[in-house]
Amino acid sequence: MGTFISSRIPTSYVLNKFFNPFTYSPTAFLFSVFILSFLAPVVLYFALRKKFVGVDKIILLGASFILLMSPYFRTSAFWAGEENYGLITIFPAYYFFYKYLKGRSDFILKVNIFFFSFFSCLGVYLDQKLLIITLIFLYLFLKNEKKFKNILIYLIINFIFSVPILILIYFWGNVTASYDAAHRHVGSSFFLENIGYSSTIIFFYFIPYFIFNYKKIILDIYNEKKYFILYSFFFFIYLCILNYFPSNFYDWDIYGKGWISKLANIFFRDANFKNIFICAAFFVSGLFLTYISKNNSLLKIIFLYFFILSAFILPLFQEYFDPLFFLLILLFFYEKKDMNIKFITFNYLFYIIFLVVCLFYYSQIRI
Repeated sequence: MGTFISSRIPTSYVLNKFFNPFTYSPTAFLFSVFILSFLAPVVLYFALRKKFVGVDKIILLGASFILLMSPYFRTSAFWAGEENYGLITIFPAYYFFYKYLKGRSDFILKVNIFFFSFFSCLGVYLDQKLLIITLIFLYLFLKNEKKFKNILIYLIINFIFSVPILILIYFWGNVTASYDAAHRHVGSSFFLENIGYSSTIIFFYFIPYFIFNYKKIILDIYNEKKYFILYSFFFFIYLCILNYFPSNFYDWDIYGKGWISKLANIFFRDANFKNIFICAAFFVSGLFLTYISKNNSLLKIIFLYFFILSAFILPLFQEYFDPLFFLLILLFFYEKKDMNIKFITFNYLFYIIFLVVCLFYYSQIRI
């Protein structure tokens, strides 16, 4: 028997084995995954309609198809990667959660609780980092549900769904398969620099929002000088720790670290200038994320989760956040006022530029 080397749980292989009739040839299998991925924006559209009631359907359809601009979503769709399976489970979970919020009869309410619990847990079986989706719905459910009986039912359902994965983690001795955990030093080291890199990667997906609201954001930060000074103090401590206790990236030092590391390597040859540029990016992105999550508990949970997770990941790739963070922002951050044709058009332009730059950058690497 061969060694299982994937970083994910083999759920997608099992599902394809039993439910995908096109596994008889590599070409047919690739085509089936491509079609499944292409249907993802359609499912996303119906999920968005549950939240953004009254928004023009064309705008929501346009927002949904931005997903197809993600270079990592496209790559996974074309090469039948594992990443898109988990992402697709987010949409039905979101759909049934909003049906639960508007549920009328007690029976329908419990049916919707079961289904959004099922799909949010299924995502973890397809990609462990999607535990964040389960945590998001746990937070939202406890925030909205007042009946102890319904809370108890929800917790029991989630516990039942979690038992198989807990057993698997017990046998692996880690959250990933033994080979992958050892190869990437999962759980054995703490990579503090990755917190800074993850903040720049997360900030990247807020750039369209920042550009549309930069005047208000900068003015608010300027008016809260004590808040800015406190943030600067903690950031200085973070830099001191990085300086005196630098991360050991083993043989992965040149890999990953997201878009800001790529820009630093392109623009600077001198290591000192490169480090100054990266630290400045850490500061700005961290300040922005701290600002927008200041009065948003859900964003605090999401950011904290990815900061902690990134500190144990080696190497840290942009694809771990893309297009997941676009979906998280679209589903859980943007409000009805953001869903207008001007903002969606700008998002299209932004993600098309991102796609083109990625295609050019990686084509140059291959050459």
